[in-house]
Amino acid sequence: MDTWGTSRNSRDNNDTDISNDADTNTDISTNTSTGTLDFSHIGSPDADVHTLLEDVSSGYIRASNRAVGRFSPHLISNTVENRMIDVLDRELSDCESFDISVAFLTTEALKSLYQPCLDARRRHPNAHRRIITSTKSYFNSPEAFSWLLKLKTEADVDVLIWHHDSPAASADNPAPNSADNTASPGPASDPTAGSDEPFHPKGYVFLRRTEAGRPYYDVLIGSSNMTERALSSQKEWNLRISSFENGDLVHQLREELAEQIAHSTELTQAWIDQYELEFKQHQPPREQALAEQKKRDSAPVTPNSMQREALARLQELRARGERRAIIISATGTGKTYLSAFDVKNVRPRRMLYLVHQQQILEKSRASYQRVLGCDEKELGLLTGDTKQGDRRYVFATIQTISRDETLNSFAPDAFDYILFDEVHHAGAATYRKVLDHFTGARFVLGMTATPERTDGINIFSLFGNNIAYEIRLQQALDAGLLCPFHYFGVTEYLGCPHEAADGTVTPGAAVSIRGGKSAQDAAELNATFSFDDLTSRERVHYIASILTRYSDPAQPVTGLVFCSRTDEAERLSRMLDDE
Repeated sequence: MDTWGTSRNSRDNNDTDISNDADTNTDISTNTSTGTLDFSHIGSPDADVHTLLEDVSSGYIRASNRAVGRFSPHLISNTVENRMIDVLDRELSDCESFDISVAFLTTEALKSLYQPCLDARRRHPNAHRRIITSTKSYFNSPEAFSWLLKLKTEADVDVLIWHHDSPAASADNPAPNSADNTASPGPASDPTAGSDEPFHPKGYVFLRRTEAGRPYYDVLIGSSNMTERALSSQKEWNLRISSFENGDLVHQLREELAEQIAHSTELTQAWIDQYELEFKQHQPPREQALAEQKKRDSAPVTPNSMQREALARLQELRARGERRAIIISATGTGKTYLSAFDVKNVRPRRMLYLVHQQQILEKSRASYQRVLGCDEKELGLLTGDTKQGDRRYVFATIQTISRDETLNSFAPDAFDYILFDEVHHAGAATYRKVLDHFTGARFVLGMTATPERTDGINIFSLFGNNIAYEIRLQQALDAGLLCPFHYFGVTEYLGCPHEAADGTVTPGAAVSIRGGKSAQDAAELNATFSFDDLTSRERVHYIASILTRYSDPAQPVTGLVFCSRTDEAERLSRMLDDE
């Protein structure tokens, strides 16, 4: 039964029926010597009840390796192997219906649960799915509510907004999820209502079934709101407990959720529009935000935890007499600042910073000046347009310095510290040419986020196979060094006819790209599918529908499309504009 709202009277009336159930009329005893349950005096309950009793006994009385663990109480504290987001994903992956009641939520957390909710709708299109939240403290942004509305329209999730002053449900005043609901679309009339709404639950209820078909509920209650940090990286305590359908815990949850529903308003676009007006009134003034940002930008820069470890490791390598090393650092973790901190520690007579793009060069020079605190005249650019190779700290494009006339103007020992940024390009002849020229450098550092190459060139050997430090993307996210992001993996669609073994011809085929493809696979795909296949109206319509399904509902769709040829890019651009 997945309809919540049983009243106290109906619960009392059901007591006789519940006590007569075979799975509730059991007198449990425990063998104290073994910690296992003894059923000899009550007959033999069915397998599901036996499993639950064993799991509950192991969880609350004495731990036992006989317990299966499906119904055992389980503490979720966001360790690497025990994250709330992963538990929710598993629960959503095979539940029939769910109710979630949380005060706070964010767009990133909602994005993480978006696809599982779509999958839940496909599995059980007629089951209920519900989220109840609030406007407490104006924490929830209008963008988060827009994502909730997207869940409502795309995944049939009922979304309700709790208000303390909403009237209780009755025959004359139906609950918001009833067909007669005519509740006002906007928040409470008092514009300050959101700041003190007494709503702070954090509960997740999932209806599931055992292999024998018996319905039961997994309930997660604890400290995690539906925010990305609370579900993944922040230390939290959440307890998962389970109950069969007639358990008293389920009755209590039904009553509580019925009360919440009675005090809630249905989410609509009109509600969001009104809320956004009130939300803006509670944001800090733009001038204040700009002043705070300027203060942060002018504050002294100090190494973060990752950079401190890397700096210590670089110093150890130099102390051992090593003259080359490589840093592997995910994009955005501050490897440019890391190199600037190392240059500040080493205090070289002269330094050469090399990269392949002038845009990166100019940003790096600004970062170095902020760390080194030196006069602007000590830093110079060496590019096609600017010739400042006589400065103490020279920032050069590889294209410029690799020219014979430029490279030969520098002595092999002109720089005692040389840094190659984006060093995964170092397999090119121009990089090797520069590296081979400056034989007098006392230390050479390479930096990259992606050292692996598909052409077989070993970048590590160019730097003595000395990996001074390595932090990959997932490590950086777990360490809080990067802003979290979310991506959706979708299936490719190619509209060429496909003939099955039995001779049946279908007009199009979906091609899974999960796990990636090799260069040979990609070449075979390009040879198999023609220009007309890649730019067919059906494929473009599919791409547009996927963009609509997964894009941010509060922002216009923007993106970058990689095409194999110019005419394909032009045609796709025109066709996507028409969608």
